[in-house]
Amino acid sequence: MLTSYRVPIIELALIGTFITARECMVLASNCRIGELKSLDLTCNPISVLGLLHLIDPKSSELRALHELTLVDCDID
Repeated sequence: MLTSYRVPIIELALIGTFITARECMVLASNCRIGELKSLDLTCNPISVLGLLHLIDPKSSELRALHELTLVDCDID
């Protein structure tokens, strides 16, 4: 879906959408997400593995990200 969206995505709130570590990997590797400045994944079971996918400098496209909200995301 993001590949067909033409306007840059600056803020994205995916609160309580059951995103897991696998979806974090797909999201972080999407080239259309490169201009994203704010991402809210509150109330999603992303776990530590999902967080690592989001911040991995080798594979994540989230280079412009300034704010990452991870409340109640099964990260211990």
